[in-house]
Amino acid sequence: MTLKGIIRTADGWRISAGNLIVEIDRKTGSLARLSVTTGGKFDWSAHPGDVTVRDDLLRRTFDRRDLQQLRFSEEAGALTIEKSFHGTPWVLRENYGVDDGAISWKAEVVLDSGDFRSCAVSYRIPWPQPMYPISFWAARGLAESFKHSVSFLVWV
Repeated sequence: MTLKGIIRTADGWRISAGNLIVEIDRKTGSLARLSVTTGGKFDWSAHPGDVTVRDDLLRRTFDRRDLQQLRFSEEAGALTIEKSFHGTPWVLRENYGVDDGAISWKAEVVLDSGDFRSCAVSYRIPWPQPMYPISFWAARGLAESFKHSVSFLVWV
């Protein structure tokens, strides 16, 4: 299946829009590489990124090291990644799409049953030099997500 701006590769998926290329790793479901194509290809970071979930009830942050199961689906013009983690009653659902020359990313924590909890989802992108991760975080859907700090990235 061919999706607008999303191509399946041998190692995962390549998502591109405008001057930005995001590569998602098939083994982890996380960022494998981030490239910018202004005047030629520039690898912003060839180091992997990650999506983490901080579960306040469990008092723990979960990342790629805690993956129990990973499922990909391509539907409705988007790539959906569902991740379950060891020791959690919830599933992280990520959705990548391409619209109007921008890459969109949405994430939600899905809890079918169990105690209510507070969770924070962070997208960690390695900074090229020195390597420091940046996180895009929003308290709720309409809150600002610090997009102004890296102006060429548009994560929704």
